[in-house]
Amino acid sequence: RNSTETVTFADGIKSIGNNAFEKITSLKTIEWNEEITTIGNNSFKGCSGIETLTIPDQVTTMGISSFEGCSGITSLSIGNGITEVTENGFKGCTSIETLTIPDQVTTIGKQSFSDCEKIKTITFGTENRKLNKISEEAFLNCKALENIIIPESVETIESNAFIGCICLTSVTIPSSIKSIGDNAFASLSGLTTVNYDGENNPTGTCSDTAFSNS
Repeated sequence: RNSTETVTFADGIKSIGNNAFEKITSLKTIEWNEEITTIGNNSFKGCSGIETLTIPDQVTTMGISSFEGCSGITSLSIGNGITEVTENGFKGCTSIETLTIPDQVTTIGKQSFSDCEKIKTITFGTENRKLNKISEEAFLNCKALENIIIPESVETIESNAFIGCICLTSVTIPSSIKSIGDNAFASLSGLTTVNYDGENNPTGTCSDTAFSNS
């Protein structure tokens, strides 16, 4: 088991159980079938040998911490079936540099990409995107991120969402925003530009500390 390099899922398997391949550091390749729809909690947590991860479109559910600590991933493709990137989903995937959030994702969960310290660029799908919420600490300590354009459709940015993104210089807030939580963009010493895309003042609430010390 500890020397496994490739996992191949046979036809008929529809879900991957909790902790199924946790901490198999030798694992490099996942060969999916066309029937898997569910990835369990901690399923591939700590599988640091995976370098390329493509989650197929038929997968609709990711468990908590499903790929947390997969520090070797340099190429990540999230399938179009995923509607929620769950809590800690890709936390500590320290080698990802470019991230694309598919249109179907409505929620980026708590700490889902926290400590992904090499992410430089985040792209949010197309004009048909459905993203509504960026949860607490979602991008905590993404230290290489230089700018972020929050897409039109997002209504909620929770507390500490981008705290620790020390290279962030520019943030664009869409007119759709209704709530920005405590310290969402706090203590970003390099932040020089905050753009608001709406014609009028935001209709919702912005915490007094949302941009504290930035």
